[in-house]
Amino acid sequence: MKILSENAINYLRIISSTKASRMAYFSTPIDFVEDQLLQIILSNWLVKTNITVGEVLEEIKEISNSTLHRRLKNLRKIGIISHIADEIDNRIKYIYPTNLCIEYFNSTCNSNSRMPIQ
Repeated sequence: MKILSENAINYLRIISSTKASRMAYFSTPIDFVEDQLLQIILSNWLVKTNITVGEVLEEIKEISNSTLHRRLKNLRKIGIISHIADEIDNRIKYIYPTNLCIEYFNSTCNSNSRMPIQ
């Protein structure tokens, strides 16, 4: 019988705490795809402030755009993300994390590695 490595055990602990954190912060449960979208949005948002819906969709090739659009719509409905139309071209939407989203990601980090987002 194989035994899990310490790294594997730590990874499973992270997954477990992330799931518990999601349940504590959001009134509606979010799934793995929505969580992956949030990670993409926040990681890109740290590098540049304007992230379009199209740029987020390009990050996940394995899932259809219609599914990803539905998941983004759900995240907006829950209040985790917001989006603003471009001033020149209304077809372009920029995605921004809400305070609820930022609190969620801060809660999943340990207190020593928190990075405040403003």
